[in-house]
Amino acid sequence: MQFVTFKKIAKKFSFKKRSEFRAIGEKADHDWRYILLTFFFLTIASLGAGFYIFVKISNGEIFTIADTGGTVQQTINQKELDNAITFFEERRKHFLELQNNPLLLDDPSL
Repeated sequence: MQFVTFKKIAKKFSFKKRSEFRAIGEKADHDWRYILLTFFFLTIASLGAGFYIFVKISNGEIFTIADTGGTVQQTINQKELDNAITFFEERRKHFLELQNNPLLLDDPSL
């Protein structure tokens, strides 16, 4: 059973310096190594930055909201509430009267 060591992993990602000029795409595995390593480090850096900002926000060091004081509570005006209840009760009585005693008007469309 072979164990994977850091040395073996580092060998796979070793970059030999080339003194000669080479065009992009000449050695595709070399290009892909650079691309993958770049995105790997960008991912690790963005995760680290996100965690750092999360900790700062949860500690209240950044993005805090200033306390605006106490909240204003408005109470219900009892007189206006009683007037509204009385109005709707009278309206219900009038509606029930109209249901029980319909108007005796001829249909004007006939």
